[in-house]
Amino acid sequence: MPYQTTRKRRVGSLLRQFRERAGLSAEDAARRIRKAQSTISRTESGQTLPSLAEVEVLLAYYNASDDEREHALQKWEDAKQDGTRLPLAGAVPKKFQAYLRMETEAVALDIISPTLVPGLLQSRRYALAITANGASIGGVVDAEKFVESRVARQRRIAGPDPLVVHAVLDEAAVRRVVGGAEVMAEQVDHLLELAERDNITVQVLPFGAGEYPTMAGAVSILRFNDPLDAPFVGLEYVGGDSIVDDPGDVERLRASFASAARQALDVTRTVELLRTIRQELGDR
Repeated sequence: MPYQTTRKRRVGSLLRQFRERAGLSAEDAARRIRKAQSTISRTESGQTLPSLAEVEVLLAYYNASDDEREHALQKWEDAKQDGTRLPLAGAVPKKFQAYLRMETEAVALDIISPTLVPGLLQSRRYALAITANGASIGGVVDAEKFVESRVARQRRIAGPDPLVVHAVLDEAAVRRVVGGAEVMAEQVDHLLELAERDNITVQVLPFGAGEYPTMAGAVSILRFNDPLDAPFVGLEYVGGDSIVDDPGDVERLRASFASAARQALDVTRTVELLRTIRQELGDR
């Protein structure tokens, strides 16, 4: 089944730029390579990688310069060698796998989470509690396998080149006692430890802040190093999840995240609140 990667998106983005500059439609391009228009759409969105022959024909049709052709072919070679794999991919719903593939290549992640501690910041026992009880979204069947995949994902926030994470959590996410007081105390301790890392920023949005953008569902915004790679947004809501890649919608969601971060407690006051919650939970 075709899936997006950042390398495929780079190829598709270049081809789209060249096509639009040439004043040609997707239908024109499809006709040139004798394919359906949907093929061009999938190529330009990064879902599929065209053949070398198709790339050559399109570059000539778009009047790409020699330098542009060389650049595009190098991007195509990179995408052809793409080896992105997911740990225990069968443990998560297929729709969510597209998001996870992008997460492996991102350099930064901004999250708004209204109800649960985000997956990358969960302790193992907390993750098992929400999964085993059906609180996670996406129809997970094998809770243990899913939790193992989540633990594997968390390697992205450690190591020499870690993912930079900025998480804005609703106070409900850190006060709801998931799995019992002992499990939740462990989770709060975990958040306090993570908050000490240079690559992780945790803010709590207190009940007193009132309403805020996207409070109806979790939003995850992935950012990449390459300027060709637009931010990639994942949404979670009751009944499933979806991907947002329309530039206008992405920018609105980025603005929503910035607004929520301004409403949230700063890092120092967030740590103070987490310590208070930890004390309320008592000794483990």
